[in-house]
Amino acid sequence: MSPFNDPLVLGILEKYRPISAMTYSQSLLGWDMETQMPEAGATARGFVQAELELFKQKMTLDLANLVSQAEKQNTLNETEKGVVRVIKRELDFYQKVPAHLLEELQKATNEAAIPWRHAREKSDFNIFKPRLEKITELKRKQAEYLNPSTHPYNALLDLSE
Repeated sequence: MSPFNDPLVLGILEKYRPISAMTYSQSLLGWDMETQMPEAGATARGFVQAELELFKQKMTLDLANLVSQAEKQNTLNETEKGVVRVIKRELDFYQKVPAHLLEELQKATNEAAIPWRHAREKSDFNIFKPRLEKITELKRKQAEYLNPSTHPYNALLDLSE
């Protein structure tokens, strides 16, 4: 028997399924980038990862009305409340962080993969340093969007849990 009975939550889960598939695809692309991606593929991979992230943002933002309705329900079981809480957290993230920053961060992260690989092989941090500085700058901007009143570490902490 399914722990999901509420029609609204079932509708949210149905609409969330492709978002979950994109997250899974991004994980596979990330693994491939770390293990098998040829050096010439970094820019194209960054473009693909960025597009997937933008699709995820759009599709998640499209859930805002349903999530808002579900939050007002007083008949949800604990599992359904948990689903709404988790998706609401993702929705909050995408509502706060603009698309251009998501795109830029995805591309910068992917384009840093090859320099990182070279820096490790040669034990030369300077190869990777400019990329890390760019990613750090973008992460600071992201933290500012997420919670401008707290330290960037604290603003970004939930993204890593």
